[in-house]
Amino acid sequence: MLSVYKTLFKLKFLKAILLFIIAINFISCNLDNKKPEIIATVNYKSIGCFGGETGSLKITSTDGKMSAVLMLNKTRYSTTVDSNKIQALNKFIKELKMLDHNTACTTKDFYSVKIRNEKFEIQDFGCSWNGFDTLKYALFHREMEQRLNSYNN
Repeated sequence: MLSVYKTLFKLKFLKAILLFIIAINFISCNLDNKKPEIIATVNYKSIGCFGGETGSLKITSTDGKMSAVLMLNKTRYSTTVDSNKIQALNKFIKELKMLDHNTACTTKDFYSVKIRNEKFEIQDFGCSWNGFDTLKYALFHREMEQRLNSYNN
């Protein structure tokens, strides 16, 4: 009779271990697969007589921490996002929406912006604003300077 209890105990113990392993794998898979929430995207293209530039900015939030990734031509920059950088993004959006579309210049900037559920596209044919340059400097100036310094050393 004692051997029956030992066998049952071993089976229950093995079952408990197996359930524990399954639970740990389930939890770790769910933690690893957390997808960042996309807060904003800004796609940018500039075409002019003296060159052009293509940029894509994505701001995401994961577990309450915000980050930004900029693809500029074929170069990737990334940074954490704080309240000052959010203010810079908000200022960019506000100024972009208020652009004077009656100006003319040989440089043409194209913007496609999505913030949460709002999406809009704007073309800037003036040469005076340079809003994307201001935004990328506000968000990524340290990263850009570090990359420039690494080329100079």
